[in-house]
Amino acid sequence: SDAVDQAVCLFFRQHPPHHAFVVFYRRDNPAAGRSRRMDGFKPLLPVNGFPMIVMTVQSMRNAGIRDITVVTGYRGEDVRRALEGMDVRIVENSRWGETDMLASVRLGLAAADTGRGVFFLPGDMPLVSPGSFRRLEEQAAVQPPEEGQVSLFGCREIPTSADRARRVAAGLRRLGGGVQGCLTSGFLADEPGKDLTLLRFARVCFENGPATVQMLGRAEVAEALALARRVDNESSKYIEFLRFEQRGEMLGAIIHPRHRILPLLRGHFCSRLPDEDFMIFDATHRMALLRRDRQVHYLRMQRYDPAPDAEEEDWQALWKRFFHALTIEERRNEACQRTHAPRRYWRDMCEMQGQKSATQPPQDVI
Repeated sequence: SDAVDQAVCLFFRQHPPHHAFVVFYRRDNPAAGRSRRMDGFKPLLPVNGFPMIVMTVQSMRNAGIRDITVVTGYRGEDVRRALEGMDVRIVENSRWGETDMLASVRLGLAAADTGRGVFFLPGDMPLVSPGSFRRLEEQAAVQPPEEGQVSLFGCREIPTSADRARRVAAGLRRLGGGVQGCLTSGFLADEPGKDLTLLRFARVCFENGPATVQMLGRAEVAEALALARRVDNESSKYIEFLRFEQRGEMLGAIIHPRHRILPLLRGHFCSRLPDEDFMIFDATHRMALLRRDRQVHYLRMQRYDPAPDAEEEDWQALWKRFFHALTIEERRNEACQRTHAPRRYWRDMCEMQGQKSATQPPQDVI
């Protein structure tokens, strides 16, 4: 693809656009818009019985794009005639023979509403699918600030609308517990790209209803469910492996999860310890779940230092002795135990600290 890069550039924006972004395709060795390396003028070559430029514009219309600007150069009048009746805006690059592709880009941007979001596509790409446009738009629409934006014009913050949020929440409730659970757990994941995964899943859910969670053949569904499952599995492990210590009148615990699972631990420990005040500190994300006087709060914390007193140390030593007393040497299977209690959880389990093997007791326990 060379000649059309200077001769014809297509600018378009989706209506209504969600974010501004421009997509560029690099082309080497431009032939000044004349299609010198092809037998004929590329924008007018037939594709499925129609000029290539017509098919390119139609591919955007198939994606729901209506405001389309075509920048012409060499044989501009022929291109204009080919596009008659297609309701596109024509902008001419009268200096196409002495300028490069960037000049056509500037003309297209000047004619388009760049403040509301702009796509860019060379005119020799007639087979771009509607899904490709949608995925590009979604990627720019949900990128969090720390991951950057796919944007030529910078980015802007979209404030949360409480009214719209309530309407979306009501719609999600109607979709059932399976959909809500997947979105909730997925939202707590600490993985790049989760926002896009959940957005695609939510759109499929609104299209297909509660049965969406059973549509495992859909990539959007499978990816979202796998994301939620990773979070749920980790929270289940910490429900089993979390160890409290007595700190005065409270219980305290430290965990190092990969995901932000504190909200998923809340229900279990509040019901399991209904009369206790406790705090669970997520050292990975510097957050704490604090329950005091039957009220739950989420706090930002920098650190939590365990400080067991003599009595607490005695209780921990007793627990270690109990744990290792249950070991049956003839049935020792360290590989199996690491499967059920992966090593990354050991640092938060008092009975595992200071040892290389899950079944080898430390010296102070023997």
